[in-house]
Order: sequence, then structure tokens, then C-alpha cells
Amino acid sequence: MKTDELFGVLIRALGIWEIATGLKYLPNLVGTIHRWNDDAEFFYTMLGAAISMSGVTLIVGCFLFFAANWLTRLTYPGDLAPDSAP
Repeated sequence: MKTDELFGVLIRALGIWEIATGLKYLPNLVGTIHRWNDDAEFFYTMLGAAISMSGVTLIVGCFLFFAANWLTRLTYPGDLAPDSAP
């Protein structure tokens, strides 16, 4: 396995790891939404933090998983032709 192929596999594995981590945070999101009901400002602060904790992780994971070919071509420009990306 060449280094560019190994890099693509590593990026995809990192993307899957980030997606799994983001999915792990989703039950905490539901708990955070329903826990705070007395102070509206604090509720919206916690809601934003909880959504960003799971949402940003899921978005980054999906980007890493689906953009692995692009990142591989960006990192190893001379090794891959655009048609032969893994």
C-alpha cells in the first residue's frame, strides 16, 4: 500500500471516528434540552453548546469521510491523477 492510499484510509477512519463520537453526544443533547427549564438565557446557552458539541463533530466527521479523495490529492499532488483517486 502506497503512502497516499494509506493517508486516504487514515482520513476515512478519522472521519468514521468523528461521526461515531458525534452520535455518542446525541443522547446528551436530548438530556440537556429537557433538563434546564427555569432560566431562559441559561437554557439557550446550554442548548447552543449541546448542539454545537454534537453538530460540529458530525459535520467534521462527514467532511473527513467524504472529502478523503480531495484531501489526498491536496496532500500528494504529484502521486495521483484526478481519475485514479481511491
